[in-house]
Amino acid sequence: MKSTLIITAVFVLMLPPLAGALGQEQYPAYKIALGAENRCAFAVKTNLLLLGIDAIANAGGELFLPAIRGRYFSIDVSFIYSPYMVARNWKFRALAVQPELRWWIRKKQPAGGHFLGVHAHVAWYNVSTNRSSYYQDRDGRTPLWGAGVSYGYAVAVPGWDRCSMEFTLGAGYARLDYDVFYNVPNGAKYAGAAKNYWGLTRAGLSFSYYFK
Repeated sequence: MKSTLIITAVFVLMLPPLAGALGQEQYPAYKIALGAENRCAFAVKTNLLLLGIDAIANAGGELFLPAIRGRYFSIDVSFIYSPYMVARNWKFRALAVQPELRWWIRKKQPAGGHFLGVHAHVAWYNVSTNRSSYYQDRDGRTPLWGAGVSYGYAVAVPGWDRCSMEFTLGAGYARLDYDVFYNVPNGAKYAGAAKNYWGLTRAGLSFSYYFK
């Protein structure tokens, strides 16, 4: 997973100069969707990075807002639903949602290239990384929550006018209040803890499709 995140970060840093060198339109799909009427546009997407980590199911949508004084904003909402157990010593069961408000930096042009975001997150989880224990949000009713900031970059997919690839990384805060159980069938609870986490809170390599 660590190597995957490093590769994603490298892509984020390399894409802007690459797109500029090619002279390529950065976001023609969004221009098609927005149209001359400057109306709202919508995209559906999936995070390929999460799909590559034990096939974690995820989907999202992004609403692009009409220009406000020459500036462009969008609202992105991502969902994760992972109900299955890969193995007893490695499972990631989670239901999570992460909304984000994005500002597309380039002025007087429909959102393209670089963007900055502010996001929040909430998640219910049942996670294990070894055979001894598994961790669950306290009483199954105390979700992880928090917020963060992110940076991203989007480019059009050559030959697919309505599609784009988006790369993003974000960092911030999360509060975890959880119970610890023995990692056996119907394992008993033997501990509990609360932690404040600061670090990576968002990572994406997403494929998007745009609607008029």
